[in-house]
Amino acid sequence: MKKEYKNGLKDRILETLTLQKQIVLVLIMALLIAGFSFLVLLPQILKPFYESNIYDYLYQPANNIQIDRDNFGKDISYIIKTKNGATYVSNSVNDMFGQDVKIADILNNITSQLGKFQYKGKFYYYVVAVREQTTNIVFTNDKLLKSQERSLIGIILPVMVTTTLIIMLLIFAWSNRLVYKIKRLKRKTESIAKGKLVEGEHFLINDEFNILSKAIDETAKSLKEKEEYKNYMFQNLSHELKTPIAVIDSYIEGISDGVIDKEEGLKVIEEQTGKLKNQVKTLLYFNKIDYMKEQTEYTKQKIDILDVIKQSVESHKLQRTDIEWVVITKHKNTSALGNEEMWQTIVDNILNNFVRYSKTKIVITICQNRIEFFNDGEHIDEDVIKNIFSPYIKGNKGQTGLGLAIVKRTLDIFGYNIEAKNIEQGVIFNIEKMQIGKRT
Repeated sequence: MKKEYKNGLKDRILETLTLQKQIVLVLIMALLIAGFSFLVLLPQILKPFYESNIYDYLYQPANNIQIDRDNFGKDISYIIKTKNGATYVSNSVNDMFGQDVKIADILNNITSQLGKFQYKGKFYYYVVAVREQTTNIVFTNDKLLKSQERSLIGIILPVMVTTTLIIMLLIFAWSNRLVYKIKRLKRKTESIAKGKLVEGEHFLINDEFNILSKAIDETAKSLKEKEEYKNYMFQNLSHELKTPIAVIDSYIEGISDGVIDKEEGLKVIEEQTGKLKNQVKTLLYFNKIDYMKEQTEYTKQKIDILDVIKQSVESHKLQRTDIEWVVITKHKNTSALGNEEMWQTIVDNILNNFVRYSKTKIVITICQNRIEFFNDGEHIDEDVIKNIFSPYIKGNKGQTGLGLAIVKRTLDIFGYNIEAKNIEQGVIFNIEKMQIGKRT
């Protein structure tokens, strides 16, 4: 129970930590670490430097001691040993080490030319100078070391405090600006959620927030276009399905009332049912393309496009036996990226269009990375040809309005582009492999 309460309290505290509070918390932690480094680590790092200064400070008195003079003050004391075994100590030894000091104990700690030792809980530093008649040992306590530490702190602390305050003000100002940008982006996303497109609200500095703001605009624009496209599709679909359903309904009613011949009425109903079935089938395939885009295996396959074209031509010849069908190959390699079934749908939809408009001839030319479909029919109206591969754009003999849209969207999956253009002799549909970096 106690553990659950602690976890719940911890979660509630974390939930209330806004970004600004997090930045302030990180800043406080950084200051604590800096303070610890300054007050604890820095003195330890500089200690060898301080001690070196102490030894330099002791060298001069060590080389200038005279037995009959004691003028170095209480911070320095000495012991002099002569060659004949006599020992002399300064008056300040007792002040430095205590009244009960034993010279032998002090000398036992002298193990090198310079160094430090601990005596009665305190640290002392020494330097040994060996002269012709004497050996001079000069001592000092750690007051000089502490004095150096205090001097350094006295110099650095004001600088550190001033620098810290400036950094805190800068970070506080920056964090306010950061939070302001996030709030603006939040308002923008909320507007998008409500169906409002807010464009052009960008930041002065072209940083990651500005990039994100532009990305949100692009996403919003894409969502709006998809919504408009969905509405457009729904309206056209309703219209396309409503017509055959209305005809079927009227003929059923006419047959029931006896005003329409049953055999004739059933023939029309069958015809309209076929159109309705074809519309539904085409629409299902059109929507299936979005799923196919996510399946990478379709783009990794290779098929012989010549075989697909020949099969489609043979089946469409039955619809127009009065025209000439020509297939030309200008390159020995007739392979293409994609799935055979999907390429069959592409070619079938193009030829379904061509057989309705061609006068005397349909020519298909296979080149390297390009396929050209030609028919000698009438030119396509300029206002139609611009959007001929969009859904529900139909010519004067169009059927579902989805056939060429299926062609375009399927070719996009394989990395091919298609273009329709009028030429002097008729109309050309040109399929070409997209260049790297040009894919849409």
